Order: sequence, then structure tokens, then C-alpha cells
Amino acid sequence: MNSNSGSNSGNILDESNMRVFTNQSGEKNLQLLGEKEKWITFYSHRDISRELRFFSRNVDIPENHIIVLLGLGLGYHLKEILKKTSLPVIIVEVDEEVAKAALLIDGVADVLNGPQTHSVVGMGAEGSLKEISRIQLRHGLKDIFVVKHPPSIRSFPSFYHPIIARLEKASRARIGSQLRYGKFEHERLNILLINSQYLLMQEIVNASEALGHHIKSIIIERKAEVARNEFVEKLLRVLIEFKPDFVLTTNHLGFDREGILTDLLTTLEIPFASWYVDSPMLIIKHYERNISPYCAIFLWDEDYISDIRALGFDNIHYLPLATDTHIFRPVAKRKNPLSSQANQISFVGNSMVNKVRQKLDRMKIPVEYEGMVEEIGRAFADSTFRNVSEILDKRPYSEHTFINEMHDGKRIDFEALIMWQATLIHRLRNVEMLAPFGAVIRGDQGWHTLLNGSYQIGPELSYYSDLSFFYNVSEINFNVTSTQMRNAINQRVFDVPASGRFLLTDYKGQLEELFAIGDEIICYREKEEIPELVKFYLDHDTLRRKIAERGRRRVLNEHLYSHRVKEMCDYMKKHFA
Repeated sequence: MNSNSGSNSGNILDESNMRVFTNQSGEKNLQLLGEKEKWITFYSHRDISRELRFFSRNVDIPENHIIVLLGLGLGYHLKEILKKTSLPVIIVEVDEEVAKAALLIDGVADVLNGPQTHSVVGMGAEGSLKEISRIQLRHGLKDIFVVKHPPSIRSFPSFYHPIIARLEKASRARIGSQLRYGKFEHERLNILLINSQYLLMQEIVNASEALGHHIKSIIIERKAEVARNEFVEKLLRVLIEFKPDFVLTTNHLGFDREGILTDLLTTLEIPFASWYVDSPMLIIKHYERNISPYCAIFLWDEDYISDIRALGFDNIHYLPLATDTHIFRPVAKRKNPLSSQANQISFVGNSMVNKVRQKLDRMKIPVEYEGMVEEIGRAFADSTFRNVSEILDKRPYSEHTFINEMHDGKRIDFEALIMWQATLIHRLRNVEMLAPFGAVIRGDQGWHTLLNGSYQIGPELSYYSDLSFFYNVSEINFNVTSTQMRNAINQRVFDVPASGRFLLTDYKGQLEELFAIGDEIICYREKEEIPELVKFYLDHDTLRRKIAERGRRRVLNEHLYSHRVKEMCDYMKKHFA
């Protein structure tokens, strides 16, 4: 039974308040002791078939409506309804014993188990209304048409009457009709941001407003499964009032794994965009039911385009990261609260030590397998694979029972663990090359377990309030990109030049499209190059400052978040107007 039902499917009926008997015509009939202690007969004593023919002639089911049948009875009326519509039919039944009795009738079990029907049994009035709303959302907020089964309603009026009143009120509101409006008809767009309070939210708001667009945020908890009734009700109110040209999120945050929100926006023909700023293959496998012709995927790493297209998404566009000059800009020494922390070379980043430890504990990885995790992380760090799945699918790991027994979410979590372990190893190898220069390291406490006394290790910095000040006091800002970005560019590559400072970063293929390497930015290709490059640019102040100046000009001209949001809006308008 396609349902959220409290009933079981056994055929043992409670005959103290219910009787199933045979009519004169040989058809099964039902009598029920209602809430007013009166026996109510559900169907004609003489000829149920004739009664059903009369019902079929007189019920006019509108097109493109979800049907809500209030009262299952023995399922006769349900069969007639299914002859008239191919759209979903929701059956609301208060009494679990009635649902069991209906299973005695030939063919009823088959239709109740079919993909078209949704049974809501024994859930109470409020629970039933919430379940109806959930199913309605699942099918794109189509309008509802109520079919009442009078004997069921007479038997339990205190249950059915409040449901009828609420459904009739909702039917008059016709929310679905209110949400069909023109999109991209004006230069200034209405953008609805599902704000996960994650990185980039404020930058997107700033950029949208700078471009003259109207942007409205709907706040969610970052880890929430948000397609719940309270979120969707709030979302619907905003959609009706704000009428966005498109909905925007990052990393598909705010969308549920079941695809309910996707189905809703698709049916309402409201385009939506998800900008991936982390490895999509560690996220989007949770959201394969979110494929829609109204969905656009923006990728900060163009190498993932083929992977996302293979999953079934069609509207895909490369959109690298950028920076926001409200946050990252040159700061005079006298106005810099961190001026006393001036240094020759620094690295800001997470050691990944605690992240790996917490992931191991959360996944309950046995101690005897922790060495294997480190081994696979090192193998991935040394490889050219973009996705961890590629290395796990090769021997010897493909033959390991512990790995093969992982499925779905656990497998994806394990791939994330390996990615973090690989980043720890890769980051440490490169940062260790800074030992001769007394480098300043700002990050988590894990660095104390990885590095010796050659480094000055300080606490983490706030991205929004401290980081630009710190970049401004470092002669050389060092960068090591995470292993999830084989060719892509991380945030620091844009933020440091925007702050007017010099950056030494690892070479990535996509840098070629964004900067003039050697003129606007300096790269190392192998970790062994790091000490020589650091020494050279510490000894050549004028050259170092000129490179930083040219890098800043390039960022201001091409790599602000206002450039990225404009490119996104142009794409959305071109494909969905």
C-alpha cells in the first residue's frame, strides 16, 4: 500500500463494530457502528453495481487535479474514480478496521498498492491533513478535488468535517494558480536565495544588490532536511508575495533528497539554480531525484561537468569562485588591528586533523581500519583521480569486504573521509617546505600535532572579520588547494589579490583562464620549488608588489562576485525566459 498507514493488512476483523455481509445480488456490503453508536450500511442492499454506475455518471473529475477520496469503504468508489483519472488519488480513512475489510474485496489490494494511490489511514485529522499536504507538494501543488463517501462521513463526522472544511478553504485559495506568473520580464530580476548561512551567502546578496536585482532570503539551518510542512508553507508565502524569477541555493542546500521541493518548483515552472562550491560528487548523489528541466547546475570546477551530465542534469555551466571587495581590500597599516602580527610568509587553513577524527568516530570506523583510511588517503593524494570513487573501485580496495559492504550514504561519507585524509596529507607535505622561513600558521589546534617548533602557530581567523586584515600583514600569502580541486581554484586565489597582497599558490589548470601566471600570480608545480620561490620573492620586494598590484587589477576587472552573479543571471534568463 503506497501509504503512511497505521493499519496492518491482516484479514481478522473486529466484528463488534463492523460487519461484512453478502447482498441479495451476491456483492459484499459493509455495516459499521459509527461514533454516535448507530449502525450505518455503506452500500445498497439490492444492487451495488447500479449504485456505482449512478456515482460514476454524476461525479465530474476536473483535469489536472489531485483527487482526495474521504472514506475508503470497501473500495468500490475508489475503483470507479481510477477509471476517470490518471492523476494521484489520496484515500483518507479514519478506521483501520475498514481498511482491512476493503482488502477482502477482489482487486482492492492491487489498486491500493498501485503507484497512483496514496493511502492515509488512522492518522487523525491533523496528521491526515499534513500527509495530504506532503503528497500534494510531492506532485507539484496541483489543485485538489474532494470526493466524499457519505456513509464514511456519517460514521465519523468529528474526523471528516474538519478535513472537509480545511480542504475546501485550500481549494478556494488555488495556490497553484497564483504561482504561475511570467519570469524574466524585467532587467531587474527577483532572486529568492535559500540562505543556509553558509559561505557565499552575503557575497551573493551584495553582488545581486550591486547589480540592481531584488534579492530575498529564506533562512534555513544548513543541515536541515527542509521540505517539511513548516518550511514549505513559509516558502509558498514568499513565492506568492515575491514572485521570484528564479530560486538560488549553493550545494543543493535546502533541497530534500526525495525531490519534493524540486517537483513543486518544476510543476510551478519556477527555475532554480544550485551553485556547487564543493565537490558535487560528495553531495549530489544524495539528490539524484532532483533532476528537472527547470534546474541549472553551476560548477566552480569545470572538470565536473561530464560527471554531472552523466547523472542526468542538462543545464550545467562553469562558474568559478570570485571575491567581494566589501570584505577583501587593501588596509593601511595604521588602520589594521592585526598590524602587530606582520610576517614574511603565512598559511591560513584547517589541518583537517580534527575533521578526520570526528568523521572516523561518527562513522564508527573500527580502529584496525584507521591505518587503511590513511593509506587510501595517501594513495588518493598521490593520484590524479578527481573522485575518490575512482580509487576505491580499483584493486586492492575494490576487493576489500569492509569497503564493499558500504552502500548509499555511508559510502559517500567514506569517500568524504578519504578526501579529507588526502587533503591533510597533501597540505602537510607542502606546508612543511616552509620550515626554513619561520612561517606563521593560522588554523585549528591540529597543526600543533603535525608541525614542529619551526612554525608560529596561531588560532583560527574569522573569514569575514579577520582574514583580510591578516592577508594585509603577510609579505607572502601561501596557498595549498584541497585535493577535491585537481584543476580548480579555491577562494584564497581571489581574496589575497583583492587585498592587494602577494600570493604563492600551487599550479592548477584552470588558473590559466583566470590569471596571467608569472605576471599576476606566482605558482609552484612541485613542492620542492617552494623554498626557492619563497626566498626569491622575499628578496625582491618591488617585483613582489608589482605582481600583487597586477593581480588586484585583474580581480577587480573580472573576478568579483558581481561578475559571477551577472553571468548566472544571464544564463538563467537565456535558458528559462
